Parts: sequence; C-alpha cells; structure tokens
Amino acid sequence: HGGWGASIAHMAGKGRVWSNPELRATIVQVIANIQLAFALLLQETVTASVRAGLAMRRAYAQLEECTHQVQGREDHFDRHTLGLVYYGMGMVNYVLAHIPAKMTKVVSMLGYPCDKEKGLQLLEAAVNTQSVISSFAQLTLLVHHTLLPTVAPLLATQELPKAQEMLAAARLKHPRSCIHLHAAGRVSRALRHNDQARSEFLASAEEQVELPQLQHLAYFDLAWCHAYDLQWEQAAGFFQELQVVNKWSKGFYAYAQAVFLDQAGCREEAIKLYLQAAEFVDRKSGKLLPLEQFVQRRVAHLRQCHYATVVPGLELMMLHNACNQMPLPNIPKALAILQEGMHKLDPCDVENMAVCWLLSGCFHKELKEFEDAAYFFETIFAHEADIRRETYVLPFARFEYGSMLAVQGRLQEAKQQIDLAKEGYKDFAYEVRLSFRIQLTSPLIHQWMAEEQPCV
Repeated sequence: HGGWGASIAHMAGKGRVWSNPELRATIVQVIANIQLAFALLLQETVTASVRAGLAMRRAYAQLEECTHQVQGREDHFDRHTLGLVYYGMGMVNYVLAHIPAKMTKVVSMLGYPCDKEKGLQLLEAAVNTQSVISSFAQLTLLVHHTLLPTVAPLLATQELPKAQEMLAAARLKHPRSCIHLHAAGRVSRALRHNDQARSEFLASAEEQVELPQLQHLAYFDLAWCHAYDLQWEQAAGFFQELQVVNKWSKGFYAYAQAVFLDQAGCREEAIKLYLQAAEFVDRKSGKLLPLEQFVQRRVAHLRQCHYATVVPGLELMMLHNACNQMPLPNIPKALAILQEGMHKLDPCDVENMAVCWLLSGCFHKELKEFEDAAYFFETIFAHEADIRRETYVLPFARFEYGSMLAVQGRLQEAKQQIDLAKEGYKDFAYEVRLSFRIQLTSPLIHQWMAEEQPCV
C-alpha cells in the first residue's frame, strides 16, 4: 500500500529536480490512492472512511513533493505529467472539501487542504493541458456540475447552466458517448424533463457495450425516472433487473421492488420481496451499507406490524432526492396519494404521520406553497418528543425547512434550521447523505447572508 510510490519518491530524492518519468510515476500512484479514497468514501461506512483516510494520507504525503517539483518548473515536464499533477492536486482539494464533517473526523484529515474553488480551478487546468488526463478531468467537472443540483437544489441556478455548457461542448466531440448521454439524462431530470431524461438514459444503456456497470447505472436512473412519474411497476421492473445483473446491493434492490409494488397495490408480491430483502441483508458477509442497515431495520419493523405500510414508494423517493426532480404536474398527484394514505392512519400514530407530514412539506415546498409547507414542517417539530422510530424525519424536516426559508430570503432563520439539522441529531437513517447535502448548502447560505440576498 503506497510503498512503491514512496520508494520512488525516496529514490528521486528531495532537493533536486525530478525527471519527467520520476514525477509521472509518483503522481500516478498519488491519483490511484485518491481514486481509492473517493470510492471508499462513497460506501458511507466508518470502516471504509478510515481506509479512505489512510489512502488520502498516502496520496497527500507524495502530492506535496509533486507540487513542489512543478512550481516554477512547468517547462521541465511534458503536458501529460503536468495534467496528472494538476488533476491530483485538484482532486485532493475537491474531495476533502465535500466530505461531511462527521466523516472528516473519522478519517482524521483535519488540516489537509480543502479549498473547493482551488480544486475546481486545478481540474480546469488539467483539462486545458490537452493531455491523457484531460477527458477524465472534464468528466469529473461534469459530474460535479450535474450531481450537486440534485442533492442540494439551492445550487441548481448556478450549477446547471455550467453543466449544460460543458455537456454541449463534450457531446460535439463525443456525440454517442454513453457517459455523456448519461450525464445529459441527469441534467434533464434535474430540470424536471423526465421524458427526455428517460430517452437519454435508454440511449446510454444501448450505446454501452464494454462496461456493463455503466449500463446498470442507466437502469438505476431509469428506475427513478419511472418512480418520479408514479409508474410504480415499471420502476420495480428495473430494480428487478438490477437485482439479477448487478452485485452492489441485492438487499436494497429487493426492497426497492417491494416498496414500489406495495405502492402499486401488489401486496402479496411486495411482502415476499420484503422478506427476500431481509434475507439478502442478513446473510451478507462483511459490513452493511447504510442503505442496507435502513432496509434491515425497516423490514424488522414491518414484520412486527404485519407489513402495514402507508406510502412506502413516496418515502423512498423522497429519501433519494425525488421532490426537487419530479415533474411539477406529478406532485399534486403524489399529494393526492399521500392524502389518501393519511386518511387511513390513526391520528395518534405519530411515527407514520410524521413521515407523511415530511412528504407533504416537501411537496408543497416544490409547488412554492410555502405556508402549507411550513405548517407541516412545524407540526413535525411540535411532535419531536414523540418521534422515536423514524428519527430521520426530524433532521430532514429541518434541512428542507431551512432550504425553503433561504429561498424566501429569511436567511438567518434558514441558517438556524440547517445548523440544527447538522448538529442536533445523530444515528439516523441516511445520515451521511443528509450530511453531504448540508455540507453543500451551508456555504451558499453563508454567501447569501454576506451578500444580503438569496440567489434562487
């Protein structure tokens, strides 16, 4: 682990200018460690985060010397080596700037560079070298501009135009690239153009031949597109296909099938899939993913209550950032489904009512019916002491309420709600994912406060 790269750096020796091959060999090892760290962080587990921290430490120790070698000596190295150095420096800054605070503590990376803007500038510099890494650096920037608006909607107005511009340029050069077709689908979905997104994801899947994993990613996004259109059985169909062909989490795939078929009224089939999801998770060797821990707890509860559910499909969609991507005409339809489910509940069933209040608040927020949304969010806060099982509802409600207040220009109140979401709760479902959303949203609210204006 890192010994090869470290030995090269030692052999090269500090205090002298490295040769081009020496620098390139070292920076390749650095980038390998950065990519390993990034992949581990995406697993969202403490164990993986610790391993990511070790990989990032190895990368950073070598990167410092690589950076020193390049400064003032750009003419000494070829464009491919320079591009790799800029990319490595950019990725370190970018990755560390986006790690949620909780995970930063786990991997003990305090004090490392975490300047997001510097990271983006260095990635741009890597693109401009027109080197072997340029296309990958451009893809990294494209993922940044397309992903951020889906998880932190307040960023949409500043990030989506950049994504569209970059994507247009990339597709002129690579018109049938499955990767760029997939990115186009993400942009279209973020703009609530669901039909267009579905077409682009299908085209991406059809173009992909060599890497089936990219085809599976298209299936995953197609499943959500159908869910956003309230086409429950079609969404379940894509998750069924993923359960067969993809190894990421068969437990989650089975659970997603279950909730969408349950939402469609196919109760018997849904119950079988709930049980199947639990079996997949229970017999999995190794650490469970946070999503699998959620599935495990949820199915255990369903067994106790004889599989009584309210709006399981809508809930899973909301947890996966559906509300800010659903086509607006579908939101009143979703609210109608939600109202029907709430009418069947005992008003004293605070746990399930709280989930419905959260969904109601999120949907009304997207329709810009802010008074109605505020009513549902504040109802959750009024029942905070009674919510013991569905503990994710409280921090999610704080975050959504804070985001809504920011749009309304009530920035101090928005900051208070976001801070409560960040600091007031722990050990709840989807905690790392919400932390990531907070990590992206908080700096923007601080910027707006400094400028004394919301920019949405």
